[in-house]
Amino acid sequence: MALITYAIKAQAAPLAPHTNHNRHEGESRPAPGSDDVERARTLATALPSEQQQQQQQRQQELEKMLSQAAGQATAAARGLERGAGLLSQISEDLLSCLS
Repeated sequence: MALITYAIKAQAAPLAPHTNHNRHEGESRPAPGSDDVERARTLATALPSEQQQQQQQRQQELEKMLSQAAGQATAAARGLERGAGLLSQISEDLLSCLS
């Protein structure tokens, strides 16, 4: 979380005036092109892509689970069809025995 805050502050640094009262007078803020600012910008832009990657991975997992569930439902439907066919055959056999 601290990295995110740092990245956001560093990204806004060129736009905002110097407001950090913890710095000693004469101490300067990193220049907009400095390594710290560039690293923070890189982190700030990398975070959304990590989130997108996690969302894509989660979507793939959900699609796999859905596919597995569909396969199980299909197998269950086939089992029910076989069971219905057997019941139909049994009922016909019983009727023929009673006649």
